[in-house]
Amino acid sequence: MEWDEKLQKIISCIENNLHCEKEPIDQKEIAEIAGCSFAFFQKVFSYMNGISLSEYIRLRKLTFAGYDLKCSRIKITDVSNRYGYDSPTSFTKAFRRFHGVTPREARKQETKLQIYPKMEKASKQRYSWNIVTKEETRLAGVSDNKDEWQHSVMIVSSRSLQSDSREYQLPGHTWAIIECRGQVPQAIRNGWRYLKEEWMLRHSFQYGECPAAEWYGEGNPKDENYVSQIWIPINI
Repeated sequence: MEWDEKLQKIISCIENNLHCEKEPIDQKEIAEIAGCSFAFFQKVFSYMNGISLSEYIRLRKLTFAGYDLKCSRIKITDVSNRYGYDSPTSFTKAFRRFHGVTPREARKQETKLQIYPKMEKASKQRYSWNIVTKEETRLAGVSDNKDEWQHSVMIVSSRSLQSDSREYQLPGHTWAIIECRGQVPQAIRNGWRYLKEEWMLRHSFQYGECPAAEWYGEGNPKDENYVSQIWIPINI
């Protein structure tokens, strides 16, 4: 088994136990999969990925804690216990360092939370997300399909339309907005992959009937810090 295969197998074992109050790693099991001592595996992991194994686990736990606080009413003390913190105070400090807000503030609809995705060989991209309620918005643009909006390119506009343009009233709705950073189209593709493989499975939101949308910011789309967003309609 190649290193990448071993790593993904070990990551899967860790991910399956992130919600346990105990330490989510079995050193003996990891050493057996890696084919080396656990101490040596930790050194190789840090060298290959630019992050220590313990830090990776910490960031993943804080990511999931953010999910729990945003989409459920579970008590903060219970979330703290779920992810192995000794006290709500230590949990709050760690949570604030990662997300930039306290666990209590994280429950506010508009608060943006950080995400450290599950480690994959091809992607180390990080994301942030929040929930926003928008009023009805008038969009104008063009489409390569006269009957469907699926491939439309639209902008927010209050100006009169040209004869070859189309108009769409995006209804007022609540949206989960996932922010992606990096060159497009790869950054937005990675974002959709993350949504399908983790975020949508993790959340219990009922999805709205509006179309999902992609938003592209100003600037150079080939820049590593270019910002794009995926908008998912939700009912809360």
